[in-house]
Amino acid sequence: MTRTILRLFLFAAIVGTMTAVYYLNDPARTVWCPKCVMLAVTGYKCPGCGVQRMFFHVLHGDVIAGIRYNYFAALVWVYALVLISGYIVPIKSYTKFIREHLVNRYVAYSYLILYVVWWIIRNVLDI
Repeated sequence: MTRTILRLFLFAAIVGTMTAVYYLNDPARTVWCPKCVMLAVTGYKCPGCGVQRMFFHVLHGDVIAGIRYNYFAALVWVYALVLISGYIVPIKSYTKFIREHLVNRYVAYSYLILYVVWWIIRNVLDI
């Protein structure tokens, strides 16, 4: 097998396994799912709080309930899916577009700013 096919297979196996685990186990009711250390120590939600519960609800078809757990993660997932598709889909013009417009320092800086803004907003408004 070529390295690319092996990597894709490994990626699919990991994603498939994690999807099955989160489909079968509700993170809100399961003891072994990791809890947010920041929330436990400080009482403030981190930008990633609710992602596991979001994933669980989205897998069960309740997308709206899932998004309510973490609005920012929904945006990040869409961005990640577009990026991943840009590397998996063998259309050179699409891959070139992704690399030129979605993988650059301005997008990285924008992400970092949005990340911090989301962190502040979710704790001020208690979202």
